[in-house]
Amino acid sequence: MDGDSCILSQFIRKDKAAVDDYRLFRVRRTVFQILRDRGYALSDADLADDFEGFRAACGEPVDLRTLTVVRIHPSAGK
Repeated sequence: MDGDSCILSQFIRKDKAAVDDYRLFRVRRTVFQILRDRGYALSDADLADDFEGFRAACGEPVDLRTLTVVRIHPSAGK
């Protein structure tokens, strides 16, 4: 069983909202990785955030309005 599956199985026993929050965390982390790979400027905090930090910043359950990400590509101003 991979790490994500193990973490999810722990949350399933606790509550469904935690599972949904963890999935949103993984999506957000993937989006930040894609943005970084495509040359967008991101802070180290964006990429280093762990699940507990994500829940602290976005709430429990996650407030979807906090998930909006706006970044400008460095070449946009040229």
